[in-house]
Amino acid sequence: MKLISNIFRFTITSWYAITLFIVLLFLTEFDDDTFIPIVILTLLVGSLGYYFSHKQTPAPPSAKEHGLSRKDMRYISGNLVEARKKIIKLQKAAYRNKTIPCLKGKDNTIKIIKQLYGLVNQTPARFFSTEAFFFSHLDSLVELVSRYDFLQAQPTKDTKMLATLNETEQMITEMDGIIRNDLVMLLQQDVSSLDFEVAVAQQTVNRAQNKTKQPTESK
Repeated sequence: MKLISNIFRFTITSWYAITLFIVLLFLTEFDDDTFIPIVILTLLVGSLGYYFSHKQTPAPPSAKEHGLSRKDMRYISGNLVEARKKIIKLQKAAYRNKTIPCLKGKDNTIKIIKQLYGLVNQTPARFFSTEAFFFSHLDSLVELVSRYDFLQAQPTKDTKMLATLNETEQMITEMDGIIRNDLVMLLQQDVSSLDFEVAVAQQTVNRAQNKTKQPTESK
């Protein structure tokens, strides 16, 4: 999309430059002394036109809507793409392996992760309050589950391997708790906003009730 936009801007600017070149040729005597200055002037005007049109291009609507710069949107979008790949990898490992409790059931870790991802994807500005999840917690869980899945699939296991698998299960469960807390922390802003709305609504109800009582009391 950005490439198409740049090509469009370049085409429009080139059209203006060519038009200027033709007009200047008609307005001046066409000889060797004037031709080169006209070419230089046309190139200069065209270059300046392209530069300023590119520089002053407004941010995409998606960036404006979320109160973010284009740079922030590109940064967040890139990280969301990477996070999606990690979630798919985690799903595949969880599907193959049936022995990790927190990855199974109605309220499993993957659903919590998808909810986190979905909230940030819907409101990109939330990303900056969940960077620990995207840069650390999700990576750790994916790595733990992937290695656990590989070792668990081996046909023979010695005592050391079994002990490591057991420790890994415990660590995955702990990561599950951390990720659930990430979701709780992400929703704190929504909880605070709802608390505020409830307080405002309560004041409205109280005023309405007081107005209803006043005529009755006056009688």
